[in-house]
Amino acid sequence: MGGVTCFEETSEESLRQMFEVNVFGLMRVTRAVLPVMRRQRSGHIFNIASGAGYSAGPVPYHTSKFAVTGFSTALAFEVAPFGIHVTNVAPGLFRTGFYDKGKWRTEPDLHIPDYDPFRWQTEFVREARCHQQPGDPVKLARLIVEAAGVSQPPLHLPAGEDAPAVLDSWCASIQADTDAWRSRAAETSFDGKSDAF
Repeated sequence: MGGVTCFEETSEESLRQMFEVNVFGLMRVTRAVLPVMRRQRSGHIFNIASGAGYSAGPVPYHTSKFAVTGFSTALAFEVAPFGIHVTNVAPGLFRTGFYDKGKWRTEPDLHIPDYDPFRWQTEFVREARCHQQPGDPVKLARLIVEAAGVSQPPLHLPAGEDAPAVLDSWCASIQADTDAWRSRAAETSFDGKSDAF
């Protein structure tokens, strides 16, 4: 489910609906298949997240995809002892009917005029309906099948010509913050000299 409204203009009900579809639905399916995979000591879970799960953007959709990315990462840790692999597929823009089915909300629940000069969502969704995205879904399916057939599959699988750059940018921003604050962060180690609050 898609939604490119701003957080402050999005009701809690709309946010919950987004998470119900994009996160909790995915978790329910995972919960259903894990017992079988655990018993057989093998399996491979592919969660379809998005490049949006590694980038800043409108809160409803991007946050739900961040949640899928985080869930996939944590789940991979838990199920690795059972021989189960997890791959978080992060497609960029692909030529599918995703934008055509009324699943992309662009109208806010509560209109706040301060956001008006920064709106791009409606035009983005309108353009996406033209099916000119760079990604080919048939080739994405083949990539997933290829990843399923290797002994050491990736945990994170960006897909499409645009997605790797999104992940590169996210990793670079995290590294920049870490490097800039590394020495100050190290100074927070306990040394017995802290003043009481």
